[in-house]
Amino acid sequence: VTNPTGFTALPIITVKINERESGVLKVGSTTVTISAKTSDIDYLRDSNGDYILDSSGNKIQETNILLLVLDSEIQDAYIGTENANSLITLNSGRFPNLVSGSNVITFSGGITLVEVVPKWWTL
Repeated sequence: VTNPTGFTALPIITVKINERESGVLKVGSTTVTISAKTSDIDYLRDSNGDYILDSSGNKIQETNILLLVLDSEIQDAYIGTENANSLITLNSGRFPNLVSGSNVITFSGGITLVEVVPKWWTL
């Protein structure tokens, strides 16, 4: 991804990851390790274990595939409206950003798709 501005962008990154697996997302020099193993997300399930629920008990998504959102501006990870910071480890202690110029993005493990909303800006 090429950031055409002279400013660092704080993107929103959506990661599609298979449940029961872990994955690694690299954005530039930042590595995010995601654990979507069943035991790590049990607190988000309904009583049958079939759906991920929000705090009001509403179904967010089926549990075979998880859509985890990383919001670099607010430094938060979530699934639907539920906090998912416990599922990620940041190698640098900070969320990914997009520096001016070229930014290499790679992923592996149970991650099947990465979508980036760059959120760059200029004056």
